[in-house]
Amino acid sequence: MTNGSNGYVSTIDAKARTWTSPTNGVVLKLRQVSAGLLAKIQSDRRGKPAIPTIRVNYGSTTAPEWGTESNPDDPVYKEALANWQSDISNRVAIFVISAGVDIEVPDGYAAEIAEWDERVFTPPELKYFYVTQLIPASELALLTDAILSQTVPTEEGIAQATAGFPSNS
Repeated sequence: MTNGSNGYVSTIDAKARTWTSPTNGVVLKLRQVSAGLLAKIQSDRRGKPAIPTIRVNYGSTTAPEWGTESNPDDPVYKEALANWQSDISNRVAIFVISAGVDIEVPDGYAAEIAEWDERVFTPPELKYFYVTQLIPASELALLTDAILSQTVPTEEGIAQATAGFPSNS
């Protein structure tokens, strides 16, 4: 059992690799996600806006000496940076949920989504939408924590791996 920051207690069965929603009892089968791929998504700098510069006079009005300085307080830059950070967070959430939950999206689900949004979504995005439809939004952090805990080796997993080494045969 795990206490979440929202006061809920979720049930993780490490051996069966399942997570149970504390409010509605939905049981989800968990899978280990690639820590390397997660780190790659989190560190992706593509699309990150460049900090703008402003022209600054270091001299006087009669003898100007012009230079440039970074301007991270530019409102257009701040908005672009916030959008970029939000995009990275969304990509991380979609990856963790779609790769970390072993569930099939029902046939026809994409058509159901298309009634509300005409964009074409990728299979990971559809899976994310489906899983987040099954559990309350307040439990998304608990589920994410449960999935990420699957990347930490269990004692049983370590024993199985150790037994498989050639020197132990």
